[in-house]
Amino acid sequence: MLSDVKLCNLALSHLGGKARIASLAEASEEARQCALHYEPARDEALRALPWPFASKHKPLAALDEPAAPGWGRAFEYPVDCLAPRFLAPAARGETPPPFEVGVSPALDRRLIYANVAAPVLHYTARVANTSLFDPLFARALALKLASSMAVALSGRFDLSVSLGSQYLRALDEAAAAAMNEALPPAPPEAEWIRARG
Repeated sequence: MLSDVKLCNLALSHLGGKARIASLAEASEEARQCALHYEPARDEALRALPWPFASKHKPLAALDEPAAPGWGRAFEYPVDCLAPRFLAPAARGETPPPFEVGVSPALDRRLIYANVAAPVLHYTARVANTSLFDPLFARALALKLASSMAVALSGRFDLSVSLGSQYLRALDEAAAAAMNEALPPAPPEAEWIRARG
């Protein structure tokens, strides 16, 4: 089963060395670098695409907070949200309503501004459970993590750049695969086409 330690070891293998870790808490430089970079790399890779395994939707609670200019209301920002994607339209086939992410001056927290009475936000959530990771995401994350640790562990900036390029290619492959998991239903046939049949 996939784990954060296995992902870190996969990342370490991209650095060309033979060092492996058994725990993120062990007393080795590899483990220290993995512990330092793992969560930021994971969250950045999650944020990069609307991964189906990390997609959530949540009705947003209205807040007693003044809205930003041009917006009707302020709503909560989900605590596990890494990337807000869109607000659900009122009916299927309609354009999603616009929204804006802002920061509350009074409460010092993130908010979502919208002109909808009861918005439902579709977003990419922070997922820590590695058993939910898509294999293509795991591959991309290992490359991102390796790129982040390359200079500290190998001293090679060129390796970091090369791994960063591989990460971006892995994201392109994953994006194509992820789109196939979320194909919208085919539009209904026009009446004149049905009449011909």
